[in-house]
Amino acid sequence: VMSSDSFLCICDVFFFQAEDGIRDAQESRGLGDVYKRQGQDGKVAHGGVCRKVMMYDLQSGASQQIGTHDLAVSSVQYCTQNVPQSLVMSGSWDGTVKIWDPRQSSGNPVKVEQLGAPVFDIDAQCSAPMATICMGRKVVLYNLSNLSIVKEHGVSSIIKFGNRCIRNAPDQSGFVVGSHEGRLGHHDLKANTNANASLPAVVFKAHNIEHSPTKFSMFQTN
Repeated sequence: VMSSDSFLCICDVFFFQAEDGIRDAQESRGLGDVYKRQGQDGKVAHGGVCRKVMMYDLQSGASQQIGTHDLAVSSVQYCTQNVPQSLVMSGSWDGTVKIWDPRQSSGNPVKVEQLGAPVFDIDAQCSAPMATICMGRKVVLYNLSNLSIVKEHGVSSIIKFGNRCIRNAPDQSGFVVGSHEGRLGHHDLKANTNANASLPAVVFKAHNIEHSPTKFSMFQTN
């Protein structure tokens, strides 16, 4: 469970026909961390305002630091499928994305990408080897097979206050960006092949409350 209260909460979730779905909380640890992603091997990669990138074993309870950033870690992806080997991808407000080998604790990243602006979110969970890196006014497409940047794309001009979060289509056909102003934009990668160009998008208000035709409240998409 992601939180800003300095706790990493790991829940055992089951879905019953007549139950609320949450059975119990297995573990709660004060780590100063706010983001996590689980792989297929029973391990969790997480990071947060402590600037550390950590691995946590759900079976043994062992915790291991694999790296650090200069500023808060904003997003972590633990990729174990459709990649040459398991890897951890972390983004930070320091403007970098770092690739880590989860088997190593040396603190040396496999690769560092200097992007020059704070990273708000990364997604590769269901689309690997395609990954996307979400920044304020652009999205970077990344190939986890050869650890290289594919393209950089601007986003729709309808989104005024910048990107906040991103999720990829499992078939790698596009991605959806959530903005600070509560809008969602679906961007079709198959519709445009030009680098550094704004992709065609369907943008709509998802988290807005209209009080009148001229007054409404906007809520950040997380």
